[in-house]
Amino acid sequence: NNLHAMMMSSRRLLAVVVLCAARCGAEGPGLSPGGVVVAMSGDGCVAVAHDRRLSSALQGGQPLVATGARRVVRVHDSAVVAMSGLDGDVLTFGQDLEASFRLLAMEESTAAVPRPRLHPQSISRLVSTKLYEQRSRSPYHVEPVIAGIQVDDKDNASVQTFMCSQDPLGAPVYADDFVVSGSSAPSLMGICQSRFRPKMGPDELCRTVAECLTAALERDCLTGSGIVVYVIDSSGMTIYSADGPAD
Repeated sequence: NNLHAMMMSSRRLLAVVVLCAARCGAEGPGLSPGGVVVAMSGDGCVAVAHDRRLSSALQGGQPLVATGARRVVRVHDSAVVAMSGLDGDVLTFGQDLEASFRLLAMEESTAAVPRPRLHPQSISRLVSTKLYEQRSRSPYHVEPVIAGIQVDDKDNASVQTFMCSQDPLGAPVYADDFVVSGSSAPSLMGICQSRFRPKMGPDELCRTVAECLTAALERDCLTGSGIVVYVIDSSGMTIYSADGPAD
């Protein structure tokens, strides 16, 4: 009887462990530490914003570690790659991307164009390929957002915006209005839908993105500690930052 009771207890414990593991896998380890990224398109410009909270992934992202999280890889003045997810993977994958971008720039450089600029579409394909290559090894638990502008070589007045979000395996989702990623994505999606307007200028776009992200941070305890906004237009890139509550 005692042996039977011990076996039943062990089976119940195993069932609980399997259920917890399944739930953790469904939620995704990339989302546990918090962090959020949003990109929005305007009239010949795009804006990318993220929070600055750096949390501990070992305890569900709740304990605050620092308020200077690095989530953006600046490819050049016309394109960035922003990421949410595990902070260690964000830093590691970001360094991998920076090395790849430098190598590509060296391979494509010529005497006429010593420092060529990668198109945002090419950046997105490279990010997707590198993430998919890791699927059978140790995938990066990151959700990248690629955003930028492309100026027509023949007509400098023609500016095309580009935005794309990807999952940890590199599956892309393209959008003409806005994309989001991170733990605040569900609430941020609804906020952006209510506040987005087409053909916004750089200043209005910056204010709108900042307001949307701030409103989403108030609804998510895993994000916060201020925001950083990158505004990209034909004149270059402008970076704004604002402090926020660290709770």
